[in-house]
Amino acid sequence: MKLKRFFVLFICIMMVMTMMPLTAAAEDQADPDHPFGVSEWVPGMTPASTQFATTREASTGYVFDRIAGKNRFETSLLIADKWLWFADGDSFENVILVSGMDFPDALGASGPAYDLYGPIILADPNNMTNLAEYIETNMAEDGFVYIMGGNGAVPAEMETELVKAGISKENIVRLKGKDRYQTNLAVLDGYSSINTLVVCSGKDYADALSASAIGEPILLVGDTLTDEQLALIADKGTSKFLIVGGTGAVSSEVEAQLQAIANSYGSNGFLHRVSGKNRYETSKAFAEFVWEDDSESAVFACGNNFPDGLSGATLCFWLGGPMILATSTATSAAAECVQNLHIEGGFVLGGTSLISDEAMCTIFGFED
Repeated sequence: MKLKRFFVLFICIMMVMTMMPLTAAAEDQADPDHPFGVSEWVPGMTPASTQFATTREASTGYVFDRIAGKNRFETSLLIADKWLWFADGDSFENVILVSGMDFPDALGASGPAYDLYGPIILADPNNMTNLAEYIETNMAEDGFVYIMGGNGAVPAEMETELVKAGISKENIVRLKGKDRYQTNLAVLDGYSSINTLVVCSGKDYADALSASAIGEPILLVGDTLTDEQLALIADKGTSKFLIVGGTGAVSSEVEAQLQAIANSYGSNGFLHRVSGKNRYETSKAFAEFVWEDDSESAVFACGNNFPDGLSGATLCFWLGGPMILATSTATSAAAECVQNLHIEGGFVLGGTSLISDEAMCTIFGFED
């Protein structure tokens, strides 16, 4: 049996034995120490049975929806609107608010967004009043707003505007640390336990964007694991690690540290690295590792720009499919992935300057 098939089968069996309802995250909010609940991973699992409704472009024959606003912040809100559409118009149970100007504090937001049943929205520093009103209008009355990062990432004024809009101050939680790694640990500490950690570089965003599709907790690392990171792994009882990216992204030293931890759990421990020669090949490799040869839909995000991919991770949860990185000129890996996974449609995020319509035709195998 192939190694990856064994890994996926093993995880699925374990999750069936310990499965918690997806709504448990909301119930866990009463415990401020563990707002996100228990980590679990079932590849391809979606938070609802809603089927993906495609839009067919008659002029070209290919199938995808483009979600694009006039800027990254508007695109983020359009993605949130699409989240509501999938939820049949129901309100967000919670909202994850991240910086739209830089990526480090936001890279770990996909796991909480999955468990807290809400979108990831980019905070627009020039439009905080309207954003606060949008969140208050569309979020459940007892919902929480989780802000990722300190005031340098999301200004303190954002909290003020949220309160003015009618959201209780007690329902606004800021998760922060002195740097990107400490903020990441503050997010991970919200889990009562973590079965599997997805390990990505904290120095760049590309691999973490691809990894965000499965909604698992993401550990951001530098050249080596810190004492605080090792302590958190021990405290959460983590025994399985999926490294995304080559040794230039996640070092051999980090891998050796994680392998030692996995080995300490015996047959219950596991470590695997998924990588390619560049971010696009790594994105393809990750998608094919998790979904193997079966994913009807995918989200396509620009591989050399981060904002749209940050918000778009939540759409992957609804589709039960991967996030595939591409650009208008970098299409070969995405095209191979579409063919190998039998992808029939999906969303492309952002305007045509990021991934053009012609590029999407190429990816889906249709002539312009």
